Amino acid sequence: MRRMERQQEALDEQERQVTLRELENSSKESELDQIDDDLSSREYRLERDAKKRVQEILKSKTEIQGLIRAASRDAVKRSRATLLGRLLERMAPCFRKFAYDPRDMRSICDPFDYVLFDGLTVERQVKEIVFIEVKCGRGRLSGVQRGVVQAVDQRRIHSEVWEIGDPDIPITRQLLHGTRRALPPADEE
Repeated sequence: MRRMERQQEALDEQERQVTLRELENSSKESELDQIDDDLSSREYRLERDAKKRVQEILKSKTEIQGLIRAASRDAVKRSRATLLGRLLERMAPCFRKFAYDPRDMRSICDPFDYVLFDGLTVERQVKEIVFIEVKCGRGRLSGVQRGVVQAVDQRRIHSEVWEIGDPDIPITRQLLHGTRRALPPADEE
């Protein structure tokens, strides 16, 4: 009988331990359920935020592409206007309204389009020298061009003749034998 009582007590003890383990498992299961709910909630928020971010990126990409297209169109318009202006600059001496003989003009392109030697072709006598810049549309003189205009207006202009080599020896001989007289120094006048 005692043996049976001891066995009963051992069984009761095991039953209590099983019950405790069941309670612990139940508690852990509810914790796991809570963690699973938290993860599901986080996953939902991440998906929602990702979708919003993708929409923002697509929207901004569309806006950026529109800005790029507009800038490209603007660049093409400006390029066409520049090319047309350059074409008109080259054709300007041929227009009837042009007051000078086009044969008296020499194209230098920069900083002015032309230098005019008025009277050079017909009279073989230069009456005046004129710097000519052709502008189209809203074109304005550059800073360098304004500086040239000021120098001419203030009569800060002169001419120079540079002689290279020895005038008594033919130039071909000077080039072959290396007998050359150098340019005068910049400070000599």
